[in-house]
Amino acid sequence: MGETKGCAVQHRSALTESIKRKPSFSPIPKKSLGQCFLTDDNMARRIADALEISQGDCVIEIGPGRGILTRHLAASPARILAVEIDQRLLPKLRKLLSNCANVEIRHADILEIELAQLITKGPAKLIGNLPYHLVSEILFKLFRHARLAREDEEMPWIERAVLMMQHEVAQRVIAAEGNKTYGILSIFCQIEARVESLFRVPATCFRPKPKVDGEVLRFFPYRRPPVYPQNWQMLERVVRWCFHRRRKMLRTTLASLAGVHPFWQEAPLDFSRRPEELSPAEWVVLADGIWQHLQR
Repeated sequence: MGETKGCAVQHRSALTESIKRKPSFSPIPKKSLGQCFLTDDNMARRIADALEISQGDCVIEIGPGRGILTRHLAASPARILAVEIDQRLLPKLRKLLSNCANVEIRHADILEIELAQLITKGPAKLIGNLPYHLVSEILFKLFRHARLAREDEEMPWIERAVLMMQHEVAQRVIAAEGNKTYGILSIFCQIEARVESLFRVPATCFRPKPKVDGEVLRFFPYRRPPVYPQNWQMLERVVRWCFHRRRKMLRTTLASLAGVHPFWQEAPLDFSRRPEELSPAEWVVLADGIWQHLQR
């Protein structure tokens, strides 16, 4: 604990000096990695504060980049594990955070590591400025960990995540049924977690400047979800099949899905509706009804 306090004091002093200096923007961001680095320090502070870090937390940061967010996390009483895929950024990151004993920089691809392997003990929290083209994959990875942790109480639980993503994608995540942006991502995210939209981040806060704004969402994965499918694969199969034909009525789409016809007809739903009109809970009712029939 004394080491953590010492790190925080030294870090705040170094942070004050670094804010005064003009940022260095080398190496050149890689388009293949979707790199758009956050440059607004006040925005970085808001994002870090939104995680509400407590003593004893384990915090995983996805893609620290040049460390603008990591610096604020390092001043907290938590163990910080920053996972960075771009090897070019590691030397500067390690130099920036060299006085912080509570921070570990790891060179790895977050999509290739099991989250449980990164957490020494709970509770754990997740944070990051996500590459826009990987948002769905990272969210599904978080939810897959949650499903495994619900079945294995020994597995560390990730109790919250603060993630920045493209504004349009964030709107899809939080959209309610009937909204034109409501779809596959909305359903899966809202079944797995309570989601809050915190604030929008203007494109001018990044370098290189993206064509769209970012938005910060906060996720609270459900330990005991209000509604949950008996078989996740069945839910995923039905939802994806129907949304790939979202202009058609459900009765038309489901009649052409091999292996589920005619079982879907017994669900207490109005099948003259289109996919975007069903709530997440109704999708679970539909998938469970089909699954139960297949088990007989």
